[in-house]
Amino acid sequence: MRKQLIIMFAAILTFSSYPMIHAHAQQIDIGDPETHSDYYWYGNLTVQRNESLSIINEIFFIYGRSLNVNGTLSVQNSTLILNNTEISITRGTFIIGNSSVEGNGSITMDASTFRSFNSTVFDGYAGTFSAFNSSVYILRSNISGQSTSDEFNYTMARYYNNSYQPGGQVSLKMENYSHGYAYRLNISVEYEYANASHPASIYVVYENESQYLHLSASTTMTTSYFTFILQRPSANPLPEIYVYSNESDLEVYNITALAIANDTYYLYGSQHYDLYLSNSIMYSVDSKFDLNDRPLYLDDGLISPYATGIYLYHSAAYMVSSGSGIANITRIPFISSASIVYYMSAVNITYLLDGRSYDYNGSVYYANGQAIDLNSTVSALSRYVYYSTSVHEVPVWIFNGTITYKGNYEIDVYGRMEYFSISPYPYLSNVLQTFVGSVTIPQLNITIPGVLYTGTDQTISIGYKSSYAGISNAYIDVHLINGSESILIFRIHIMNLSADSTRNATENLNLSISPGMYQAYFTTNSSDIIFIDQYVNVVVEDHVNLTMRWYYRYTLPFHDLKFDLSMFDASGDPAEGGLQMYFLSGNSTAISKNTFIHVSPSSYDNLTVFANSSKNLTSVFVGLRYNESMFNYIPNQTAKIRLRPIFSNYDVKFSVFGQQIYPMNISINGIFYVIKQNNTIITMPNGTYSASAVGISGYHIAIPRSFSIDGSNITVNIYISKVLYGITFKSNLKSGFSILINGNEYFGDSVSLPNGTYCLTVDAPSGYDPIRENMTVNGSNLTIFLNFQRAIYKMRMMINGSISPQNILINGSTYSVPGSINISLTSGIYNIIALNSTYLRTNFRSTIDVLSNTTLYIDYYRPYSKVYINASGYADEFEIKMNSSYYYVHAGDTIHIPFGLYSIRAENVQGYSETYGKNISIDDSSAILNITFSRLRFMIHIATDIPADIVFGNTREYGQNFSVLDFYGNYDLSISRPGYYPISESVMLNSNMTLEFALRAILYKITIEADVDSFTIYAGNKTYSVSGNDLTIYLPYGEHSIILQKDGYSNIFETIDVSSNSTIFLKMHRLPPESIIRGFIVDNYQDIATLSISMIAIYLLIIRHLRIVGRNSAIMRPKDRKRD
Repeated sequence: MRKQLIIMFAAILTFSSYPMIHAHAQQIDIGDPETHSDYYWYGNLTVQRNESLSIINEIFFIYGRSLNVNGTLSVQNSTLILNNTEISITRGTFIIGNSSVEGNGSITMDASTFRSFNSTVFDGYAGTFSAFNSSVYILRSNISGQSTSDEFNYTMARYYNNSYQPGGQVSLKMENYSHGYAYRLNISVEYEYANASHPASIYVVYENESQYLHLSASTTMTTSYFTFILQRPSANPLPEIYVYSNESDLEVYNITALAIANDTYYLYGSQHYDLYLSNSIMYSVDSKFDLNDRPLYLDDGLISPYATGIYLYHSAAYMVSSGSGIANITRIPFISSASIVYYMSAVNITYLLDGRSYDYNGSVYYANGQAIDLNSTVSALSRYVYYSTSVHEVPVWIFNGTITYKGNYEIDVYGRMEYFSISPYPYLSNVLQTFVGSVTIPQLNITIPGVLYTGTDQTISIGYKSSYAGISNAYIDVHLINGSESILIFRIHIMNLSADSTRNATENLNLSISPGMYQAYFTTNSSDIIFIDQYVNVVVEDHVNLTMRWYYRYTLPFHDLKFDLSMFDASGDPAEGGLQMYFLSGNSTAISKNTFIHVSPSSYDNLTVFANSSKNLTSVFVGLRYNESMFNYIPNQTAKIRLRPIFSNYDVKFSVFGQQIYPMNISINGIFYVIKQNNTIITMPNGTYSASAVGISGYHIAIPRSFSIDGSNITVNIYISKVLYGITFKSNLKSGFSILINGNEYFGDSVSLPNGTYCLTVDAPSGYDPIRENMTVNGSNLTIFLNFQRAIYKMRMMINGSISPQNILINGSTYSVPGSINISLTSGIYNIIALNSTYLRTNFRSTIDVLSNTTLYIDYYRPYSKVYINASGYADEFEIKMNSSYYYVHAGDTIHIPFGLYSIRAENVQGYSETYGKNISIDDSSAILNITFSRLRFMIHIATDIPADIVFGNTREYGQNFSVLDFYGNYDLSISRPGYYPISESVMLNSNMTLEFALRAILYKITIEADVDSFTIYAGNKTYSVSGNDLTIYLPYGEHSIILQKDGYSNIFETIDVSSNSTIFLKMHRLPPESIIRGFIVDNYQDIATLSISMIAIYLLIIRHLRIVGRNSAIMRPKDRKRD
């Protein structure tokens, strides 16, 4: 059934984006695993933060410009079809599994996670993929759409001549536009050519290239265009251009050649590459990319517009067996800027041993023995993809602008090193590489009899042969196993056994085990020996063990004999067979007797024979003939008994070996004797006797089942040993532990021990505590359960890069870790994830098998944020102090600041007040610092001693007092007034201020020249007497009155306007005499009157004086005065 969900919008959408997840929903699922549907979405779509949209088993068509994901978008078993749609993942997650993204569009990740498994992205479609500050996981997927954009062309230079060209070589001028390497010339010719009967052309030559460009006829001004391709790019392709015509009517007015360059990276930038990573990390395992094996660089060193690749900027890529299968590393399909690429190859490693193939699941090393340190995330992803312990990831090369090759490796197989390599120039593909090693180690073949017997001594022949390699020194333990029971039956010491050689040996056995079917199993102390025919079947059977004892006596000395024969069947099966008896006289038979015997299990059978002979009987021969079911390994299957006189007795000494346990009871022919000490002696006559010992709990007593006395003393050896009981160990671990009992190491999971108390030490495998306890064997088999407890180890975590505690996830549990902490953990595998904190980031993720005390070093770092300086009101450079660091910025600048909490100060911005947050928390990849500047304003008051023209900045005023409110800054102050020196100063207005000035008058040089000499000048309240005809005086600015006087001349009155240095010419006019006198009188009448009065007074005084003198002294006479 096919269903359709069509969400229709109006022809003109009123909403640019529709949030599909509403505020109260947590998740929306479109589709389900049971049905298949087609869904159509018309318009933009948004998945909000903390919400998720899952598309399951559907074909989802989206007809919208954008699909914005701030939460989680999951596409499973579905097809997402775009129609020029931009998928933008911001701080979200995009997961596609077993799905495909088709159609035309783009995927852009920003601080997000992309996961693709077994999926296809943009296969055969025009699509782009970009990741910024993100993590990208590509597992068994096809990523297409990395083809570069069209060739980017630009004009780098212009060669031209825009004047009339009469013919011949054209002189070209040049204009440079930008740097580059031209690969073609676009030539345009502006001309008129009316005569089409004769060809006309221009001829272009550059280096070894030349070409005629033919012009078409045109009676009007026209332009023709041509393309001239250069053989190789040139930084200055200045051509030679010639105008050719055999007619004079070709008129060329303008020739222009544009040098065209192309560049797909240096000018066009990272957008040229459709698969682009910035500040991101990509993991790719077993995936394909759209790489085309085109050379990445052109001959001139520029990047080819036809090559495909992956652009990395401040990013890292981990590639495991990923690529196109076409491009190899010599093409380097990575454009790397401050980035690094780790390329690893997945290798399936096996080895051949004796014609059989085995998976290698050990470690891989570099060829120099150095351990390979793989990224934990890469290892985890590879295990997830390949599902095999025999697949190993090996680093092949590292690329960070140059290649570092790391492609030689070794593996350790049974202590021998096998070497292999990955080509230093591998094709980048997702083909799983293989390596098959061959192993040459000793292969030991041990042959033992297929039937062994219990309850008796047995000597067996064994053989062993080493194939492929020799054995210098090894101990081989041979076990019989039956289920969980393992019995060590003997040990072989092999020394200097060469390859392909065989040795034989014998081993004495005395088995005391239950009959049945067993398997032979071999172990060794050498790790580099393997065994053939492990677990071969061995039959263990009972021994019938029929014993005979006899005694005799003469009824007639040496002629008539009574012979009693007692037979005992000690086995669990009846003994049957023929019995032959020969009574001999010397070497001849005197009497013979044949009979059939049947002895029941664990029973006696007695036979009495009377032998009467005319000859002296000297000996008796007894022989038993057994059927096939009977086995007898007593020292003699026949007995020849020499007859002795019955009255002779001999000493039987019983010697005890092994454990000395007394008293000990033995039975001889049914009569019990007590052995109280070693070498006890019992006296007995000639004869054959059966013997047995009474059991002692916990001990095994071995005594010969029969012995014979034949005319001499004998010794019977008794061997006493402790009874061995089976100790079976069962464990909660399959392997990896070793068992020590009283300090002796035992192999296998069972041992045999006599009664007693033992110190049991079980060394556990890594990660478990050993077991130490006492065990007691007391007359029965034991089963001991080894319950290993996981060991507790100290994990010391060292935090680098942070002085404050950080949160660490250990198997989901959160630990607050300061600079250093010890955490107790049981052994096991732990997933450890260091969490980002507010201002610190870490990439630490690791899976650790804790098998010992461990120290982890976790590095934290402060990411950098791009902080945009959004400053208004100030355009110049200013200084920002963030904590203790200083930054010089302009408005619109971007600075890189580590994450953190900062106190902000804007400094060195005098004359402004700033408005901004005093503290800022930077914990994102980008941030904005808003600062508003406001200029400060101050009041300035200017006072002068006289009114003047005052100009302050852009403000002007005339007067003596000037006040203005203006912004902080430097201002030009000028004060001027005619006739005064101007004042010009630069004033820094950084506070309210008052300035007072006194103006200084200017004195101008005035030269007065007259046409007479010796005159007087009155000017400026001063009088000047001039002896010559000129006078130089200094007067201030303004109008001044000048009076020029000279006797006999009329006065000159002049008013002059003094504004500069100047010279004045004055002409004086002579007065007539009467005017002079009159004038003199007028001017001096007071002086004249005063003088006249004074003279009269003097005269009168003199007269009076003369009268007085004459009267008193008669010295002076009047006549004398008259004569005088």
